[in-house]
Amino acid sequence: MTRSASRVCDAYCTLGLARDEKQSAADLLLGMDRAGVDAALIAPGSEELAVHNRAGNRRIAAIAASAQGRLIPAFSVNPWRGAEAVDLLREAVDEGGRVLILAPHRQGCHLGDPVADPVVDWAVSHNIPIYAHASPSSSGTPSQMFLLVERFPGGRFLLGRGGTTDYASDMLPLLRLKLPNLWFDTGFVRPSALRAYAEEAPGRMCFASCAPQNAMGLERDLLEESVNPGHLSAILGGNFLQFLGHDR
Repeated sequence: MTRSASRVCDAYCTLGLARDEKQSAADLLLGMDRAGVDAALIAPGSEELAVHNRAGNRRIAAIAASAQGRLIPAFSVNPWRGAEAVDLLREAVDEGGRVLILAPHRQGCHLGDPVADPVVDWAVSHNIPIYAHASPSSSGTPSQMFLLVERFPGGRFLLGRGGTTDYASDMLPLLRLKLPNLWFDTGFVRPSALRAYAEEAPGRMCFASCAPQNAMGLERDLLEESVNPGHLSAILGGNFLQFLGHDR
């Protein structure tokens, strides 16, 4: 398959420690080279998103620091940590964290839950983009994402895993709203839905393999086979760079 010459970014990969999230930085970088991916966001594993926030954030930041700019470190703080949460956020950013992850299905809340407002407010006020996991349960739905984004119009948000295909019927109305501060990624989105999403909002979709749970090269091939070639440059990298704030 002919590859796009533009910069390619993977909007979500996990460098976890256990189960299907287990992946080393060396393996990820090798997969990136094989798939023609220039840079990738790296996230802590589920146990670090849920409980061991500080350890996970430090581990991911250290890995990214030694990867010559190819790995973009994400971090997370469970909103239920209360007063401690802001200290953990500040620490994570000081140590190199670039993108805050909300993982409601791991962190015991839903995307519209006000318990997360202090964490979100801090990130928005410090110009930190926020990646929010969609969930196969009712804890992370497109409608909840809309309510969150509406409350924080000054932030930059990305709804991960395309809202999940479980909510495909809810995604198109959200895409059609064309909210200026909301992006989406392609992780785990089926080809039929992916095609429709890309046509509706080509300037908002971001390529994400969600490696190691998915094979990066296969996910890129699937994307390139499914969407209009005219949209590929933006979806493979340009849109994600805008989410990161590189156009500012």
